[in-house]
Amino acid sequence: MLVRATDMSAKLKVRIKELHRIASEGEVFEVTPMRFDVLAGKNKYKAAFVKLESAKKVVDVEDLAEEPVIKEEVKEEVVNEAPKPKKRGRKPKVKTDE
Repeated sequence: MLVRATDMSAKLKVRIKELHRIASEGEVFEVTPMRFDVLAGKNKYKAAFVKLESAKKVVDVEDLAEEPVIKEEVKEEVVNEAPKPKKRGRKPKVKTDE
């Protein structure tokens, strides 16, 4: 849902999680309904950081005219690569007789 930020975020210097910063007054952004309840006043500050901008999202007419596209699952073939050689550790020291 779309919401409009109030000036409380700047006054209380509280960062809005969805924006990752302090919201400026009048800024419009999208939140979930559960998050709206928190930002609208059910928080530890008892302050309304947002107000409802629009109950509906803006929908393009062209999007409604198109038929829904069904995505097919594409199975990738598993390519067996040659196994990597095992690491064996240090080479033994060669004793030289002098």
